Amino acid sequence: MKKLLPLSAALFLQCSEELSFKNLSAEQFVEAVKNGQYDADVLPPLQSGDITVLLSHAGQNQDVSSFVVSPISSYLPVPFSLTESLLWTVEAIRLDNDLTDKLLPLPSLAPKLRKRDAQGQLTFANEADYVLAFQAYNAWWEDTTISTFEEKQKIYPLENLGLFWY
Repeated sequence: MKKLLPLSAALFLQCSEELSFKNLSAEQFVEAVKNGQYDADVLPPLQSGDITVLLSHAGQNQDVSSFVVSPISSYLPVPFSLTESLLWTVEAIRLDNDLTDKLLPLPSLAPKLRKRDAQGQLTFANEADYVLAFQAYNAWWEDTTISTFEEKQKIYPLENLGLFWY
């Protein structure tokens, strides 16, 4: 029984910490990510209306010291890229089909862009790839021929770039 108390306390503290991130605005979230202060295990419950804010900051690439990684991933990339982190968050919003659950799905194991090199080997994206991904997500979001977010959700912005989330 004594062994369960520290575990219970740790779980309670972790849940309390995560709850504090559930009320972040998109701007507060971006600032927390930029400052390396976003250390929750989940993404905040952002919605499609927050994509404009996320994209407005995603082009200013810099390293950030911490970000969300799927709990089933053994991969822990440090430092994280601001561009990848914010675009990954946009991808989570795009994939979210249940707006009532207040949780965004993690779109992959980690906020890292991958690609295949000329020999077919998997490699991590580079700075030029980040620019392409950023442009693709911007074009997807600003496309006025698609009238509803539900229609936008069906389009994968990276599809024609050979980039994908790790």
